[in-house]
Amino acid sequence: MLEFKVSVDELDYGAVAAMLLPMIKEKAAENPSGNRAVKLLLKMAGAAGALPIKAINALPQDVKDEMVVMLVNNYKDKFIEVIQNKAAAKNISVTVNDLAARTAKPF
Repeated sequence: MLEFKVSVDELDYGAVAAMLLPMIKEKAAENPSGNRAVKLLLKMAGAAGALPIKAINALPQDVKDEMVVMLVNNYKDKFIEVIQNKAAAKNISVTVNDLAARTAKPF
């Protein structure tokens, strides 16, 4: 087994939120309790046009980071599915066993 570590910077948080909204809506229908990030995104999802993306991009950096960490960890099965499907589309066979996100602490 191999283990990879990936650091991410300069992330388009609004685009990530837009990509995740369908998954979040689906999962929220199954489990309406949800966490803070899910509830915030669902409220923003009702807004028209690019407003949710602009609102998310306007949040403080630490809030955006926390939101992405919670979403990746809560929806890791969907992220794993996307990774495996993208690899399969390139004729690469891979099984992702786990995926986790955390905020990087500055030195």
